[in-house]
Amino acid sequence: MKTKSTLYALLMIVILCILSSANLNKPNDVLEMWVIPHSHCDVGWLKTVQAYFDDEVDSILNTVVKSLSEDPTRRFNWSEIKFF
Repeated sequence: MKTKSTLYALLMIVILCILSSANLNKPNDVLEMWVIPHSHCDVGWLKTVQAYFDDEVDSILNTVVKSLSEDPTRRFNWSEIKFF
């Protein structure tokens, strides 16, 4: 399932690039694009909130905290405020 989601995300990026490049006025215009990898946990959808935390969120947040402490230039985006 995650592979399918990744494929859809990449397809959307390609479509956005094509649409955005069509709006460039001159041949020398540069399109600057930022790609921000993102994932999410659906709070309480397939599992209880606690089960999501135990099975996925805990290890994600532990890994992120470790990575951020090793490289201060990294950034992290998290949408499920429920877990904080």
